[in-house]
Amino acid sequence: MARPRCVCGCGARGVHEHHVIYQQELRRAARRLGVPASRLLRDARGLVPMAVACHAAHHDRSRPLPLHVLPDEAFEFAAEVLGAGPAQVYLARRYAGGDGRLDALSE
Repeated sequence: MARPRCVCGCGARGVHEHHVIYQQELRRAARRLGVPASRLLRDARGLVPMAVACHAAHHDRSRPLPLHVLPDEAFEFAAEVLGAGPAQVYLARRYAGGDGRLDALSE
């Protein structure tokens, strides 16, 4: 089975699964919500395929992933796990650019 392409649009295969909400934050949220961390860590709505170089560039902040490339499900997942207001702040801090879907979280 062929790997999906990197969400950033570079054209490379997305061999890494990037957690839209970082793993340590998902573990904290799981404790707060009283659910197994594995449930949140494996939820497909919070994962996007990325090329190795793009994933590294996002995490070292040299080229953060733009918000507009994240699927709608990632915003929904973030709001469900963190709450709408905290999700808005979290995503704005960790991703680049603006997106109307981010603004909609506060409404």
